[in-house]
Amino acid sequence: AIIARSLEPYRAFLEETAREFGLPLRLVGGTPLAENPAVDSLLALLSLSAEPGAWRPRSVLAALRSPYFDWSTLGLDPARAAALDSVARLCRVVGGLDQWREALTQLAAPRAETPDDEPEAAVSRPTPESAAAARAAFETLVSCLTPPSHAPLRAYIAFVEDLIGDEPSLPAHSTGATARSAPTLNIVARALLERDTADRDVSALRALKEVLRGLALTESLIHSPLPNDAGDYISFLTALRESIEAATCSLP
Repeated sequence: AIIARSLEPYRAFLEETAREFGLPLRLVGGTPLAENPAVDSLLALLSLSAEPGAWRPRSVLAALRSPYFDWSTLGLDPARAAALDSVARLCRVVGGLDQWREALTQLAAPRAETPDDEPEAAVSRPTPESAAAARAAFETLVSCLTPPSHAPLRAYIAFVEDLIGDEPSLPAHSTGATARSAPTLNIVARALLERDTADRDVSALRALKEVLRGLALTESLIHSPLPNDAGDYISFLTALRESIEAATCSLP
C-alpha cells in the first residue's frame, strides 16, 4: 500500500510503474475520467462538427486512425484515410465541409497530364477513382458524425450511446433515450481487444455511460433542459465535457 496526503501528484508515475511490471493497481477515489484515452478520443470525435473550423484535416485523420473506432461498417478503411490525407495536403484543406468537398470533387474529376506536372506530386496524388471513393467515404463519415443542430437532450445522448455501442458480454444499458437507427463504432468492443488496457478503458466507458444517464436523470427530475443546455449540440457538448471533468472511474 502507498499512503500519501494526496496521491494525485504521484498518480501518473504509479500507473506507469504498475503497467511496466504488470502490477494490479487500485487508486482510492479513482482516476479522472477526462484523462482516459478512450473517452478523450470520443470527445474529440464528437467535436469534429462543432469545433471552430470544423472538420480540420488533422482531427479527421486522427479519428479515422484511432484504434478505438471501428469504421469498417461505414466502408472507411486505411486506403480511404490515406486518400483523404493526400487530398488535404495537395489541396491545402484547412477545414470546413465546403473546402473538403471542393477538393474531393476536383481530384475525382478526370485529369489530363501536362508538361508542368511535377513527378513528386504525382506520386502522392490519388487517382480519380480513389478520390471518388474517398469522397463517398467522407460523406458517409459526415452523415454519421453530424447530429441535428437542435434536438432534445435525450436525442443527443442516444447519438453518443449509438456511437459507443454495447459491451458484447453484457446486455445493453439504455438511458431511456429515444431509440434511433444509426451505425455504431463499437468502441467498447474495440477497447476489449487490447488486453493490457481493456479493464481501464471499459471501466472508463462504463463511467461515461453513467455520466450520460446522470444528464438524462437530471433533466427528467427538474422537468426542463439543463441550465446550460439551450437545445443545441454545442451546449450539449459543453454540458457533457463539464460532467466528464467532474467524474472519476475506477478499475473493477
